[in-house]
Amino acid sequence: MSEENNLLKAAIDTNIVISGMISPNSIPCQLLELWSKGIFEWVLTEDIFEEINQVLRRDKLVAKYQIENTDAENLLENLIVGAEFVTPLPHEQLPIHSRDEKDDKFLACAFGGECDYLISGDDDLLILNGKKELGKLRIIKPAEFLQTIDYQITS
Repeated sequence: MSEENNLLKAAIDTNIVISGMISPNSIPCQLLELWSKGIFEWVLTEDIFEEINQVLRRDKLVAKYQIENTDAENLLENLIVGAEFVTPLPHEQLPIHSRDEKDDKFLACAFGGECDYLISGDDDLLILNGKKELGKLRIIKPAEFLQTIDYQITS
């Protein structure tokens, strides 16, 4: 929990962010809306921000899901202003690693930002939940996070 405002702190896997952008009224979309209302603090690194930016601009994704450039720009601008950017914990200092090394950036973000939660749908991360090496960090799916904050899921 963030000391200065008592909000839960969460790192969010890029796939959840993209799902929220392409699926209106989905649970990932509800998650993004709750963040925009200040219900929790979104923690991310420059690396994750850049990954979100790149994925949102992939031609194939834009064409398939009709992602409006203005929607992508709005999210990115809101992240710049409203998210907490942190320095990731160095890879060699991570107390635990994912089966997929590419997912370690989310662990590094969550540890670097002293997050309460890492929100993901990725089994390579979810399988780690409950491991003692995580300390207070919990790795959960978006629906579980919404239940944790006692949010009424509408889909």
